[in-house]
Amino acid sequence: MTTLTLLQEAMTDLLTAQGIPAMGSFPKADRVHRTQPLAVVGVKEVAVTPAAFGDCLGDSDQGELLGQQARVTFRLALYSPPETGEEGCRQLLDQAAGVLFRGSPGGLRLEKWVMGEISFDQTRGMFRADLTAQYHGMLRLVVTGESFFLEFAVKGGLTI
Repeated sequence: MTTLTLLQEAMTDLLTAQGIPAMGSFPKADRVHRTQPLAVVGVKEVAVTPAAFGDCLGDSDQGELLGQQARVTFRLALYSPPETGEEGCRQLLDQAAGVLFRGSPGGLRLEKWVMGEISFDQTRGMFRADLTAQYHGMLRLVVTGESFFLEFAVKGGLTI
């Protein structure tokens, strides 16, 4: 499984666990009309920067510990059925924002989120609001004496 897929699934799982149906793409069978709200999750940007001089954080029992800072920007397209009107979409947006404040996908910490305008998506036949959320985390990597990478892991969460 790819890194981007793991990140996307971490956010999808977070939303789903809090009662918001979420998936990585709009279902093809439902392209015309849905009767339930849906959050479509995507990874918009990933930026990785050094965490220390030469990325070296020190030593551990397993070997040298390296680290990098990671910023992940998620894009959520929130869809709400037309029967609920614009207010239903606003409530879904509010619910999703609450999930972002309370939860953390894969050990990442929320830095900021920005909501977009609510509009009616003619193609989907649903109201839509976009929500962009930026998260921060520390990628840690253990290198053995033979320079063998054991794994990348977000501190306190996701293993890549």
